Amino acid sequence: MLLTSLLNACTVSSSQWTALQVAFKTAEDELAPYRWQVTRGDYQGQVIAVALTEGKTLFANRAEDVIAFDGWMITEVKGLGLTSEQWMIEGAVGERQFADGKWPMSKHHCEAWQVPQELPLSSYQQDCVGDDNVSYTNRIDLDKAGQIVRIEQNIGLQEGFPNNTLVLEKR
Repeated sequence: MLLTSLLNACTVSSSQWTALQVAFKTAEDELAPYRWQVTRGDYQGQVIAVALTEGKTLFANRAEDVIAFDGWMITEVKGLGLTSEQWMIEGAVGERQFADGKWPMSKHHCEAWQVPQELPLSSYQQDCVGDDNVSYTNRIDLDKAGQIVRIEQNIGLQEGFPNNTLVLEKR
């Protein structure tokens, strides 16, 4: 009788566990459209995209990684294994200023974004040259519906490539 009682308890516990797993899987699927992967050098993490006012998007996670994107350019980076507390980027075309918090660190010259000529739109590209005369290209890739699915931009660190390149990819 004791054995039967214990087995019934296990069955109830098992079905409760199954119900809990289903509830969490459903919640996870609801966030799927907002999940992105961030890569900077050897660093990788998962972030959630949150739309802010004025067309800005904030990518963040529980590890305190934060990336601000204004629709064309990554404007702020925190976390991601950076040694500085906050990395700021200002200016889109012409001179682009990179700063470690409040202190200016470097300036790059960036051309206007090149609009793809083929339809459907696929990738916007921007050619830039850093302080050290190293040229690079920023990219924003779109899917067939015209939604951004990948952002690849230089964030102007002094550490060199590939640590200078931040990639956000839709998951």
